[in-house]
Order: sequence, then structure tokens, then C-alpha cells
Amino acid sequence: MIPQFFQVIPQTLYTDGDFELLEKEQLAEGFTLKGKPYDIDFAAADDEIVQVDVRQNEGGLPKVFKMSNADQRYFKECFNSLPPEGRVRRCKALMLRQLNKLNMVDAGELSAYVDRIVDDMDKAQLAAMEKAPLGYAEKIRRKIEQLLTQHYKETFAQWLETERVVCRPSYRLPSMIHPVNSTGMFGGSLYQAEEDMNQLEKDLVMELTALPNIRWWHRNIARQGFAINGFINHYPDIMVMTNGGKVILVETKGDHLKNDDSRDKIEVGRAWRNAAGNQYRYYMVFRDGDNLPSGAVSMSQFLELLRAL
Repeated sequence: MIPQFFQVIPQTLYTDGDFELLEKEQLAEGFTLKGKPYDIDFAAADDEIVQVDVRQNEGGLPKVFKMSNADQRYFKECFNSLPPEGRVRRCKALMLRQLNKLNMVDAGELSAYVDRIVDDMDKAQLAAMEKAPLGYAEKIRRKIEQLLTQHYKETFAQWLETERVVCRPSYRLPSMIHPVNSTGMFGGSLYQAEEDMNQLEKDLVMELTALPNIRWWHRNIARQGFAINGFINHYPDIMVMTNGGKVILVETKGDHLKNDDSRDKIEVGRAWRNAAGNQYRYYMVFRDGDNLPSGAVSMSQFLELLRAL
């Protein structure tokens, strides 16, 4: 079984100790919006109005639909008929209605955070907000999610250090997989047919087929297969097992993806590799070696390392 992260549930007078598979939402413990920055660029906020509706043919689930042009005009006319204070209150209410979907955030703190943002606006900024309250809500949501992700990272690092999070054998590869789009053209795969791949992944797999020390490779299915469940859920692209029993997780990246997402994946991958033990490795692989993020390797560097394992 491949290790994953677990939260340690301590023993008490009334309960036995236990381990729970870590979900990143557990890392929201202690998160607060009090005192958090609200430096948000509201440029190009979308002024299209959407409605949240429940329609019978959608299975009773809330769905988002774009309002018709006529409905948008009617909404804006009603909105513009309100006094300035009323328009600001309506904007706050509309934004909070959208933002209340952030389950990890206290509703009272969320309301106070929106108040701080709006109360700090000048007349021109208020006028712009009134034209696109839902676009502004989306920008605020992205900012809060950035703050949450940073909190997840800090909490995850602390819990690892204090052994409140540990790595334990957990994930068992299934006997069969059912990829939506499959390929069976490459030799040495774990399954008869694997999830289809982009060109970089195909090039890497082709190199793997030539290595004598590789027992099998597998294209991990995103959102369904194995995840490194740290402060983000990271589904590495390729799994490799060597003849010596080492399991290597590989994330391939195009050169245009040298960004924060890649750095977060490297960080959580490195944490997993260190906690999982000597039989496990993690690599982020780019095609070439130009301006690599710290911790990443080029294709040629990776293959050289793999030959030695």
C-alpha cells in the first residue's frame, strides 16, 4: 500500500486514539480573517449578473445561470433606483450571499472582512463595485482562498513537525481501472490500458520502456487515483515501480507552468517523500533544465536518477 497522510486523533479518557485520513479542510483549524490583508485588485471584475436557481430537471441541486439581457436591465434599473446607502448595503448582501459558500470561514468574520473592504473604498471605487457586485465577490473569494491555502501550508508544516500528521500505508492500487480515454500502445504498463496522456507524458513513458530496472509504470487518473493529501490534493501524473521495489511518483510539467501551483506541488511532494520512507520518491519533471523551480528536475536529470535506483 502507498502511504498517505493521516491526522493523529489522541487518546482521551473516553475514546481510544485513532488515525483519520487527512483532508485539507481539517487544516483550517484556527483560521481567522481578523487582521488579514485585503489588498485586492478589482480591475476587470465581470459585470455580468448570474442567478442561482433550482430547476426540476437539474435534480434539485443549485445551479448557476446567466440572466437574460432583459432581466439584467430590470435588475440594474431597480438597483439604481435605490439611494447610495441602499446600493452599498445591497452590494454587501449580494457579495456575502456568494461568499457564504466558503464553509471554512466564520460568517461573522466574513461579514466584517467585507465591511472593511467596502468601507475603505472611495466614491469611484464604490461606483465601480455597484456595477459588478458579483464580480467583486469573486475577487474577494479568490483572496480568501489564497489566505486559506497559506494557512493550510503553515498548519500542515506545524502538524508534521509535531507529529499530529503522520504518513501511513493507505492506498491500494485497484485490480482494474476504467479510464475515459485510454491508450494501450506503450509497453511495461501496470494495466492493459492506461489513461491517455499528453505529449510530454508520452515522451517520458517511452523512455521508461527502455529502462531495464523498471518493473511497471502507471498513468495516475486525476481526481480518481492516488493523491498526495497534504495542504493541497496533488494527483501525480505517473507512478513507477523499480525492480528493487521503489515507488516513484512523477509530475510532468510544461515549461509554461513554472508557477506557484508547481511550487506548491513540489513542496507537498517533498513532504510526502520525506515522511513516506526510503522506498518512495517524488519528482517534478520539466522537459528542459532552463530556470527550473527549486526542487524540480529536467527530463534528462530524472532519467539519470532513475537508472541509478
